[in-house]
Amino acid sequence: MLAFCLVFLFSCNIQHKNDASTSSPQIYKKTDGYIVKDTVIKGFKFVFIPKGTYTFGMNDALKTIDYDYWIMKFEVTNEQYAHFLNDALANKRIMLNSDTVVYAYPGDRIRPKGVYHAMIPDGKIRYINGHFLVDSGFEQHPVTCLTWFGCRAFCDYSGFQLPDQYEWEKAARGATGWNYPWGDTLDFRCANYHFSKDPFSEGTTPVGFYNGQQYQGFQTIDSPSPYGCYDMAGNAWEVTNSTIYPDRGFIEGGGGGYLYHTGAMTQSWFRSRFGYPIPSRIDRAFISDGFRCIVK
Repeated sequence: MLAFCLVFLFSCNIQHKNDASTSSPQIYKKTDGYIVKDTVIKGFKFVFIPKGTYTFGMNDALKTIDYDYWIMKFEVTNEQYAHFLNDALANKRIMLNSDTVVYAYPGDRIRPKGVYHAMIPDGKIRYINGHFLVDSGFEQHPVTCLTWFGCRAFCDYSGFQLPDQYEWEKAARGATGWNYPWGDTLDFRCANYHFSKDPFSEGTTPVGFYNGQQYQGFQTIDSPSPYGCYDMAGNAWEVTNSTIYPDRGFIEGGGGGYLYHTGAMTQSWFRSRFGYPIPSRIDRAFISDGFRCIVK
């Protein structure tokens, strides 16, 4: 089994624009000027992100993306990833090394050519009798325990891409300047973060769970991003295609996760980094890491 460490960046000096609160969340309304448009691409739901200006970072700097793109409405699920694993294994696009999935990566300017771990074997997907199966009840939960290479393998096979930090943040907050995809106030009924009291604590929630539904007496609040993406705060911590200290391969991600990430760390501008500042393998994974894809 691939050894791994649960190491996250916890910064004591970071300044939060608003304290977390459980009162009167500000929820995005479709009358705020954004046009929510979605479609299905290769069986996955995507929402449209138009080119233009958006707010970026803790200080709400104005940045511009000069092209349109589509991003997945939900995080990739266990069921979707298991289907990919079975198909890709049959077509020899991934391999098994003992009980670990590995991926032959062709290399780039940061990561050398080689065979890398794609996922750690203690997630909710198991290889049994020659087939990848999802633990019952977790089919619609986001896939986790993935390395960057595991996310990239899925994208390469499916014809998608990983978003960089800029594409991810625009999809999460648009030009609102909000701290969270839905507004400036945090509420445990809007997102799955550490100790958020959801019915699945401490674990993932099904994708799109925070849509206004009531589940086992737990009332959620409909909490999409301005463009209609769900779970861009909490649930699975989302791997991006951006890096810090490229010589070490540290991967940046957004949105925080259900484990170790507090409410403040789920703010749209907050960046987590694999293992920083502790050097470790570039094909490491944590148990709350997931992803979503884009199409340009």
